[in-house]
Amino acid sequence: MTISSRKFLRHSLILTVCLLFAFAWTNNPQLSTYNLQLVAFLIIFYFGSRFFVRKTEIDMAVLSLLIFILVFTTGALASPLFFLVYFLLFGLALLFEPAASLFLAFFLTVLFLAIPEGTDILHELLQLASLFMLVPLAVIFGKQYLKLVRSSLEVRALETEEKNLTQKIERQKSEVGYWTDKVFGQKLAEIQNYIKFLEKDPATTSEKKSLLRQISAKIYAIFLSGKEMEKEVKNA
Repeated sequence: MTISSRKFLRHSLILTVCLLFAFAWTNNPQLSTYNLQLVAFLIIFYFGSRFFVRKTEIDMAVLSLLIFILVFTTGALASPLFFLVYFLLFGLALLFEPAASLFLAFFLTVLFLAIPEGTDILHELLQLASLFMLVPLAVIFGKQYLKLVRSSLEVRALETEEKNLTQKIERQKSEVGYWTDKVFGQKLAEIQNYIKFLEKDPATTSEKKSLLRQISAKIYAIFLSGKEMEKEVKNA
C-alpha cells in the first residue's frame, strides 16, 4: 500500500468517526441537550491545541466534528448552516487530499438517504446534488494547491542548494587565495632565492648564470600568472 493510500484511509476513517459521532450525539435525547456545551468545548479545544500541537489532521478533525454537530443540530439537510459543508469540502481538498472531499460527499449522501428526516424530498435531493456539484471544483482547487505547495518546496530546495553552492564557492575562493599566497608564492620565492644563491656562487659559469636568469624570469612569469588566476577566481 502506497503512502498516499494509507493517508487517504486514515483521513477517511477520521471523517467517518467524526460524522457518525456527531450524528449519534445529536440524535440522542440525553446527549443532545449538551450540544451547545460540546460546541463550546470543541472551539476551546481547537484554539487551545494550536498552542501546543500544530497538526493538520487534528485541526480538520475538530473543524469537521464542529460543522457536523452544527448542521445536524439545526436541521441536517434543511439546516441554514448547511453551507458550512461546502467550505469543509474545499478545506478537505486543500489540507487532506482531493479524494477526501469525494468520500465525504458520498458518505453524507448515503447517511441522509438511509435516514431521511424531512418531508421535502426534492429539497433534500437538491442539497445532496449540490455536494457532488462542488466536489469537482474542490478537487481542482485541491490539486492546484498541492502543485503550488510542491513548487514552493522545490523553490526552497533550490534556494537552499544555491546557498550551499555559494558557501562552497566562497570557501574555495578562500582556499585558492590562501594557497597562492602562502604555498604557491612562498615556494616560488624560495626557488628564486636558491637561484640567486647559485648566481652568486663563484663556481657558476657565465653560461649557467644566463640559464639561471632565464629560469628565474620564467618563475616570475608563473608567479604573475598565478596572481592573475587568483584575481579571476575572487572576482568570479
